[in-house]
Amino acid sequence: MPRLGPRKNPALRIADRHTTSGAAAIHAKEKWFHTHAPIFPIECRVAPGFANHLCAGHGATMILAPIRTENPFGDPHLAWCDVGFAVSDMQMLQHDGPLGPVTLHLPKDLAQAVAKRRSEYLAGRLVAALALRQSGLPETVGRNGCAPVWPEGVAGSITHSKDRAIAAVSTRYRSLGLDCEALVSTDRAMQLAATIFSETEARLRPDALSFGTFFTLVFSAKEALYKALSPQLTSIPGFHEAALTALDPGVMAITMHGQTHRIRFRLSAQDCVTLAILES
Repeated sequence: MPRLGPRKNPALRIADRHTTSGAAAIHAKEKWFHTHAPIFPIECRVAPGFANHLCAGHGATMILAPIRTENPFGDPHLAWCDVGFAVSDMQMLQHDGPLGPVTLHLPKDLAQAVAKRRSEYLAGRLVAALALRQSGLPETVGRNGCAPVWPEGVAGSITHSKDRAIAAVSTRYRSLGLDCEALVSTDRAMQLAATIFSETEARLRPDALSFGTFFTLVFSAKEALYKALSPQLTSIPGFHEAALTALDPGVMAITMHGQTHRIRFRLSAQDCVTLAILES
């Protein structure tokens, strides 16, 4: 499945894409969105606690509770699972919660990966298994390179940011693309904007959104669309092959290769979640 690269902060992914040396880690500022502008939906995150779990390895990973299954987009054709997680040194995960027990093991090629990558993988596969379980579907998600392979007849997508993993599955839709990104600071967004969108796209930014939030949202929307389209793509597209053409409360339009796609989104004080759906 074509991807723009391994999961990481968007600023780092862009730097890796356009330089040979990459970039130093970026700690994005957590800025409150302009709550005086209610036309854009704000997602209220549940305060985290600890779920009942066991993690084997050289340390313990905490899956933050509660696991959320309410679909923030209100789509009855999507099964949703969303969880917070903390990076830890681990080789397998045993989780037992309201949705029942799940045991997950790392594939051999990830056994020596850094703790962050292993934690992201296991958190992502946990929410994928639980999303499938909610729909009464087989819970085994295969792997083709870095891409998940879903059960026959199932469309699904997994995403994770620095401390959050989400999966969505559907038997109604042909393909899904889901992306979650921690908000990038405005200063960093100004440095990277030209690699992600044009001046024409930038003029669509509403006054209610800071430039950093707008940048993160457009980046995430294009990532979500690429994920949804990836089964039919033969090469990894550039960011400028897709263009933002409209931005309204909770939804935007991205045009790529002559087709316009509707991308739904939700914003919180810490991150954004975008969802692209291809109908059957």
